[in-house]
Amino acid sequence: MIETISTNVNMREIDRPFSILLRGAHLNKIFKSYDNGNILTYLIFKMQLFCGKKPFSKPKIIKWTTYNKDINPIFNKRIYFECNYSIIPNICSIMFEIKFVKLRKNKEIKSNETLFWNNFNLFDFSKRLRTGQHKIKLYESSLIEDSYYRFLNNTFEDNTSIIYFEIDSFPTSIINKVIHITNYSLDIKSVIINQNDNEKINEISLKTPSEELNNYDKEVLWTNRYKIMEYPKIITRLLSCFNYNEPRDLIELEKLFEISKKNLNTIQAIDLLNGYFTYDSIRNFAVECLRKSPIEEIKIYLYQLIQGLKYEIDIDNELARFLIDISVSYPFTIGHKFFWYLRSEMNNKFYKQKFGLYLDVFLNKIGEEISKVFYEEDFLMKNIIKFTNIMKNNSIPKNKKKELFKNSINEFNDLLKTSNLEISLPYDYKLKINSILKDQCLIKKDNSSLIFTFNNIDSLSKEIQLEFYPEKDIRTNMITIQIFNAIRHLWIENNLKVKMSLYNIITTDYNQGLTEIINNSEKLSVIMTTISKKIHLFKKDNPVKNWLELTCKIPSKEYLNNFLFSVCAYLICNFVLGVNDRNNDNIKITFNGELFNIDLNNLFGLNENNDLVKGVCNFEFSIN
Repeated sequence: MIETISTNVNMREIDRPFSILLRGAHLNKIFKSYDNGNILTYLIFKMQLFCGKKPFSKPKIIKWTTYNKDINPIFNKRIYFECNYSIIPNICSIMFEIKFVKLRKNKEIKSNETLFWNNFNLFDFSKRLRTGQHKIKLYESSLIEDSYYRFLNNTFEDNTSIIYFEIDSFPTSIINKVIHITNYSLDIKSVIINQNDNEKINEISLKTPSEELNNYDKEVLWTNRYKIMEYPKIITRLLSCFNYNEPRDLIELEKLFEISKKNLNTIQAIDLLNGYFTYDSIRNFAVECLRKSPIEEIKIYLYQLIQGLKYEIDIDNELARFLIDISVSYPFTIGHKFFWYLRSEMNNKFYKQKFGLYLDVFLNKIGEEISKVFYEEDFLMKNIIKFTNIMKNNSIPKNKKKELFKNSINEFNDLLKTSNLEISLPYDYKLKINSILKDQCLIKKDNSSLIFTFNNIDSLSKEIQLEFYPEKDIRTNMITIQIFNAIRHLWIENNLKVKMSLYNIITTDYNQGLTEIINNSEKLSVIMTTISKKIHLFKKDNPVKNWLELTCKIPSKEYLNNFLFSVCAYLICNFVLGVNDRNNDNIKITFNGELFNIDLNNLFGLNENNDLVKGVCNFEFSIN
């Protein structure tokens, strides 16, 4: 359908219902609805407009049945949505969902499951409506929490399921112009909040993020919206009161941002980069606030910021520009983690194209000399995976397996030597190695991980040990360490004395990652065994204190203080995050008396099966 419209048309001027022409589909499964004249199964083709996860229209449904075995439904049916072109925001997408319905003999629904889906963004990166014919790949799985923010790349294969549809074509590009308010001013000091509203606003500020606002709460926030922009703590609450499908609300939103001081702290800004706030102006406002944040805080919360990129509708966006710019400015601190956080998502089909583009831009901007560091680290990881696969290959006899493992490491070491390579480690660019000590590498009994020992180029330091998990999701562990680091940062900022050893950890791929093994430390279980052999002890005899006396080479006052401060720090952090499953095998003590925890995989009082369990506080902590 073609309509004559003048050039440079703003979509806001097209006052007619939005529709698509659903042509048909090609499915990679054969379907047959009837058996002996009775309908037993059918497919539901469901289409709905979304803004992020929030529905923008009612669902439109087509039921498809076939007498013969078929994989090519044909519709050629126009689907009208109950909204005009003029009100569709530029963050809008169409969610296509195909469900398979099974019926009982009495025609009751036996099962109803999602077979295929895809999320199609209506606008391109320049806010132009994607008109014309489209052929998009369908993802074969059920819907999940993040499906509404995922846009599958159209890489077609022989067994790819596809849906065909068409959006009205026009002689010129249809642009969804963003509302901009400039030179708007308001004397905030002249705005006064009455006492009742002030009390209500204070009450709202005390609510937890999980507590929803009622209509009266929203009314109070909306009435006092200009003054509230001076209170960063509840700006997120205020922004949740807007109707982003209503142009008048969007104009008010732009006015607020024009007069705002942009004084959100790092955590408050990150809160505006989640999947709930997909409107450009809000996300750009958050990025402007982030530009004022201390570098140390950006480094601490970098992983969350990169996760925020997943909710960006456009590949070219302010958050990506900010993260790339700051990573280029600090390539060996922020940029190093930026590289690996993106690299670890490259096997995710939904973000591979987007994150791969960001990686290319980053590596091109930092130049060949610095980017070489990251390519070498990637080379190291590929070899670690290669060595691990040898040890985990059950088809190779044990005696040949060890020989093949050592020969492979020898080849790797020879390559490093002849090339004069010194490779930094993915979790810490300051640590550099020039060979693997093959005789000190070992595989865990349960085959869950391998411990690699490297020769440290710093001759004054001991060998470097790390644990590689080839098939384990260590992100919970990584985020726990990150939160611990944020808490420690707050304590240091407030001049509180703290002793908290944290090991390095990084995810390098899907269900894969590295953790640092801290040298000069021992597990509590080993300490108990060692002391029991040396001295006959009972619970009251303070085994930890005895071990500290035998091991620590520093004054007793110093190592006792280290122990006490570190125990307090970890008890507080573990309590706040609900860390549990603490036992003598995941608590360690360094040779200078600092206690620290490892294997921080179970949070909020839950174990791996989400069962509620109690934490552990060992009697051995007593050193009186």
